[in-house]
Amino acid sequence: MPRTLHVLNRFGTTEITANRETLTTDLVNFAGNTIASGTTVRGNITDFGGGNVLLDESWYRTGIGGGFGDGQAYNFSLYDATFTRFRELSLGYTLRNDWLQNTAKLGSVDVAISGRNLVLWDNIPGVDPEINQTGVGGGAGLDYFTNPSTRSVVITLTVNY
Repeated sequence: MPRTLHVLNRFGTTEITANRETLTTDLVNFAGNTIASGTTVRGNITDFGGGNVLLDESWYRTGIGGGFGDGQAYNFSLYDATFTRFRELSLGYTLRNDWLQNTAKLGSVDVAISGRNLVLWDNIPGVDPEINQTGVGGGAGLDYFTNPSTRSVVITLTVNY
């Protein structure tokens, strides 16, 4: 559940809150105010099944479109958590030949490259579907300004005499 995303929505700092719309019809926002046709607003127009509504600052700041842990219903924060991760890859090569052994007086040279968390395929906004806000006991996938998994690449060169 990407709560970080919804808190950032509340503060108007995400891409979705930067959208500008010029209304073609009068629309009502979350606060119950009617915004006149022709008005350009910062927000989005969505139909939840009962006709178009304006998702403007009132939606993201005080409605369930944003959140700050203040009793918000986070039903908009639930996503299909299916993902595929290329977690670890290691490739190595050992170079051993007559020139190394006779001229350079080396037994062999090993070259390897290893990478961790190289690629993640998912449809989940936010950081990482495997993060865990509450520790090892439970809550996998709960994101609330939690640090993501790190990506690393290591190159090694081993010279054997």
